Amino acid sequence: MHFALKNFNQTRILVPYELKVSETLPFFKKAIILISLLFFISKLKDLPWFIIYNILNLCSIIFNMNISWRIQILLVFNFAVFSLLQAQSLKSPWEYFDYNIGTRFTRHDKVEEYIKYVAGVQSNSKLTKYGVTYEGRPLYVLAISSLSNIQNLEKHRKNNIQITKEGKNHDVNAPVIVWLSYNVHGNEAVSTEAALETIFQLCTSSDPKISRWLENTIVMIDPCLNPDGRERYVQFYTQTVGNTPNIESFSREHDEAWPSGRTNHYHFDLNRDWAWQTQMESKARIAEYKKWMPHVHVDFHEMGINSPYYFAPAAEPMHEQITKFQRELQTEIGRNNADHFDKMGWLYFTKQIFDLFYPSYGDTYPTFNGSVGMTYEQGGSGRAGLFVLNNLQDTLTLKDRIDHHVSTSMATIETSSQQRKKTIAAFESYFKSALEGETSPIKYYLVKNTNKSKVSSFLDLLTANGIQFGFLSQDLSNINGYGYLTQTNTSVNAKIGDIVIPTSQTQSHLLTVLMESNPYLKDSLSYDLTAWCLPLAWGLDAFALKGSVPKYENERPNDRMELILDKPLAYLCIWDSHQDAQFLAKLLQEGIRVSYNDAPLTLGGNEFPSGTLILHRGQNAQYKKDFDKFIVRTAKEFGVKLFTAMSGLVDKGPDLGSEQIHLIKKPIVALISTEDADPNAFGEVWHYFDQQLGYPLHIINKSALDQLWTSDINTLILPDGQYGFLNEEKTKEKFKQWIRKGGKVIAMESTLNLLESMKDFAIKAATPDESDSKSIAEASYHTDPYCTRIRSGISNEISGAICQANIDDSHPLGYGMSKTYFTLKKSSALYKPFASGWNVGVLNKSKPLVSGFAGSKLIPKLGETLLFGVEDFGQGHVVYMVDNPLFRGFWENGKMIFGNAIFMVGQD
Repeated sequence: MHFALKNFNQTRILVPYELKVSETLPFFKKAIILISLLFFISKLKDLPWFIIYNILNLCSIIFNMNISWRIQILLVFNFAVFSLLQAQSLKSPWEYFDYNIGTRFTRHDKVEEYIKYVAGVQSNSKLTKYGVTYEGRPLYVLAISSLSNIQNLEKHRKNNIQITKEGKNHDVNAPVIVWLSYNVHGNEAVSTEAALETIFQLCTSSDPKISRWLENTIVMIDPCLNPDGRERYVQFYTQTVGNTPNIESFSREHDEAWPSGRTNHYHFDLNRDWAWQTQMESKARIAEYKKWMPHVHVDFHEMGINSPYYFAPAAEPMHEQITKFQRELQTEIGRNNADHFDKMGWLYFTKQIFDLFYPSYGDTYPTFNGSVGMTYEQGGSGRAGLFVLNNLQDTLTLKDRIDHHVSTSMATIETSSQQRKKTIAAFESYFKSALEGETSPIKYYLVKNTNKSKVSSFLDLLTANGIQFGFLSQDLSNINGYGYLTQTNTSVNAKIGDIVIPTSQTQSHLLTVLMESNPYLKDSLSYDLTAWCLPLAWGLDAFALKGSVPKYENERPNDRMELILDKPLAYLCIWDSHQDAQFLAKLLQEGIRVSYNDAPLTLGGNEFPSGTLILHRGQNAQYKKDFDKFIVRTAKEFGVKLFTAMSGLVDKGPDLGSEQIHLIKKPIVALISTEDADPNAFGEVWHYFDQQLGYPLHIINKSALDQLWTSDINTLILPDGQYGFLNEEKTKEKFKQWIRKGGKVIAMESTLNLLESMKDFAIKAATPDESDSKSIAEASYHTDPYCTRIRSGISNEISGAICQANIDDSHPLGYGMSKTYFTLKKSSALYKPFASGWNVGVLNKSKPLVSGFAGSKLIPKLGETLLFGVEDFGQGHVVYMVDNPLFRGFWENGKMIFGNAIFMVGQD
C-alpha cells in the first residue's frame, strides 16, 4: 500500500490512495462502517467539533463518498445530539431497580450492581474496589469527573501526592479532589441512597454548571463505608415493615433490635476508628484514602428524627492544628449549603454540637491530613424508616432525607470547584509548613526501644497513618525534653535502636495531634474524648524534644530471634506485652503446658519478674510433636523473646520446681449476648478474642444461661451493661454459687453497679465527703441561671480524659505492668478501694487527672478511688474494672491488664 499527501481543510495528511474502497464496497456497507466510526467517536465525548468535522472529511476521502459540507455539518449536529442522548441514556438507580426513589432501602448487593453498571456505561467514571468487610462485602470508591480528568486520573493522583511530599504543586491546572463518604453508621441508611442519586445526577445532568464543576473537580464517592451494619439495618426494616409503613415512632419498624445496624460486624463504631484502624474496613479505607489525600472531605450522617439538618462550620472546640483556611473554606461551603436550603425552605443549623477535636472522626482525621473535613447530619437515623412522625407532627420521609443529602453533596462540589485555586494553594501551604516542621516547637519524639513488642505495635500504627520514623544510629546522653511517663521536663539517655520520629515530615500535623500530652481545649463542651496521647495509651517511655534531630536509620534493626539449637530444659518468656498473651493463647490451644512464677527469680544473669511464662520440657512429655520447633516458631510469629534454662536450679528466687511456680489452667471463657449489654463494649471483647488474641470465646444467648452454670466454662465476662436478669432471685443464687465453686467473673464499668446491688460483693460506690455537700440554705433552691444549665451539668462529668493510677504489679492482675498505669476514664462513676480484697489499681491521690477535661467538682473526688480490683469469692474470683481497658480497641496497654484478668487471676 502507498500513501500520498492530500489537502485536508488546509492540513496536509497522509491517506492511502491505492485502497480503492469504492471499488470493493457497496454504498450500504460504507454507510455501516461510517456509522460504526461515528459510534466510536461518540465514546470520546470531549472531542472538539472541528476534530469531528475533520474525521468526517477523512471518512469521505477514504470511502470516496463526496459528502457535501452541508451534510457534514448535519452529521456533526446529529453527533452532538447523539452524544447528549447517550449521556442521558444512563438509567437512574430507581429505573434500574424498578422502584421509586425513597420507597425502599437498597440492598448492598444492588448498590454494588448499580455502581458497576455506572462505571461500565459512563466513560467519565472509574470504579475501584479497595477492600472487603468482615462479612465479605466489597468496599468501593467511584471517581467521577470530566473525561479528560478520568483519562489522566493517575497523573492527577500522583501530582497531588507529590504536593504532600514536596509542599509544591507541579500542575497549575490540577483539579480539586472532593471525597464524599456515605453511611459509616449502618442504620443511618439514607446516606447510601443519597450517594446513588448523587452519582446519577453528576453523570447525567444537562446543567452546564455541573459540567464546568467536573472540568476542574474529581469527585470520589464511597457509597457505603459500613456495608455489614447497613445490611443489618436494611434486613431488619424490610422484615418488620408492613405493606403500608407506620409513621408512629413507637411502632416495631422504628425500634431496632439489639445490637442495631449502627456498627460493623464486631459492633465497632467505624466513625471513631479512622486514626486507630483497629477494624479491617478502616484499614482498607485509610490505605486507599492515603493514595489520594483529597482536598475536601464530607462524612454523611443522620441523627435523631426531631433534628433539622446540620452542616459546617463546626462547633468549638476546634483543634489548634486546624488552619485558618480550613476554617474559612468550611464556612464558605456552609454558606452555599445554606443558600440551597433557604431556596427550598428547609431547616438547618451550624456551629453546634459537632466539634473538630477528637482526631479519629471522619471529619477531623481528613482535616489533620490536609483536607477540609466536615460532617453533615440529617435528621432520621434508624428510627426514621421510610416515613416517621416527628415532634413537630411533620412526616419525615426517606425521599426528604435523600433530597437534603443530595443537595449538600452537590453544593459542596460546587463551592470546591469555585474555590479550586485557593484550595490547592492552601493544601500546598499546609504540607510545606509540615515539611518545614512549623506545626510544633517539638523537633522530634524519642521512644525508648526497651519493650520491643509494644514498640513494634506502636510503629505499626504510625506506619498505617503514613508517619515516618527511624532508628537512632548512635548513643546520646543527657538530652533535655518532656518525659511522658513522668509528665515533667527531664534529661534522658538514648541508645542505638531507639525510635526517632521527626516532626518535619508530611504527616507533621497528625503526628503532633496524636502525640499531644494535654491538648488545648478551648471549650469544655466536647462531643467525645478530650485526651488520647499515644505514649500513655501504649505505656511507652517516650520524650518530646526541641533540640536538633539526631542521625537515624530508616531500616528497622533485625530483632529476629535466632533458632535455638540446643534442647533446653525450659523456655522462659517475660510477660510484659499483649504479644505475650497472644503467644500464651496459641500455646494453650496447642496443648502445651505453661507455668508462671508468683515471685521474681534470677537465672543465668537474667531477671524474670512475676508472671514470666515457663515452658518446662518435663511438664510436656505428653506433647508428641516437635516441642522445640513449635515453641520457637510460635515465638517468632508473635515477636516475643525467649530465654532458655538448662537447669531447674535458679540463681535467686523460686526454683523451677517450686510451689511458687503455678501451672496455668486453660480458661474457658463466655460472653452473654443480650440487649442488656452495651453493643460497643460487647464488640470490643468479642473482637479482642476473635481478631487480636486468637483465643476461643463462647458467646451464649441469655436464654441458655442455665446451661452455663453446669458447663465447663470457668470465666464469664460482663462488659458494660445492666444485666438485670442476673439480679433475679433464682438466677442470682446460681450466679453466686457458680463463682463460689471456682468461677471467675470479669465485671466492667456499669456492671459494677449490678454487683453492688446484690449486697454480697465487696464493691461499693464512693460517696462525696460531707464537706463537699451543700448547706441547707444552698440546697433549698436552685441558684444557677437557666442559661448555664448545660455547662453546670458537666461540672461533675468527665469526657474521655486520661487519669493515672498506682498499680500493684505483684498481684496477678498487675503482672507485666509498670507501677503507674494511665487509664482512659469516660465515666464519673467512682468506687471505694476494698477494705478486704485486692486493690490492684487505685487512682493517684495527688494528681489523678493527667490529660483532658474533667468537671471542676469531680476532680477533687477522683484521687484514691478504685480502678482495678480483685475479690476472692469462695473458691472463685471477681475482677472489677471501673474503666474499660479495651475501649475502642486502641488502648494498647489496657490489653495487657485484660490478658492478666483472663490468664493470670485465679491460677494460684
